[in-house]
Amino acid sequence: MPPAPHDRLAVGHAVADVPDRPGSPAATPISLYKLSLITMAAVIGYWIDRSAFP
Repeated sequence: MPPAPHDRLAVGHAVADVPDRPGSPAATPISLYKLSLITMAAVIGYWIDRSAFP
């Protein structure tokens, strides 16, 4: 039995977000963007923690 259409779309969408090769020049902006998101989340989490537990 083939998978439901929404299952195929979810897998295709997840695969479309991954660049071809991690070291390729096209993947550099994506890697920097994701690294900046992680950094911003860490900084925001730090300040939330500092304000909640002085």
